[in-house]
Amino acid sequence: MFSFLPLAHMFERMMETVAFMTGMRIGYYNGDIKTVVDDIKELKPTILPMVPRVLNRIYDKVI
Repeated sequence: MFSFLPLAHMFERMMETVAFMTGMRIGYYNGDIKTVVDDIKELKPTILPMVPRVLNRIYDKVI
């Protein structure tokens, strides 16, 4: 799992709890949102928790 949402975000807390309970590994981004794509390439996560606002920003950049 790749973690880049704030840990105060309820969805992120829930996902991390599930990850710990099921024995998943968690990779955290380096703190610079500009290099988040590089972090994803390096960690190669199977789960990428997202919220609609982040997906909308990605969509706006792609389209």
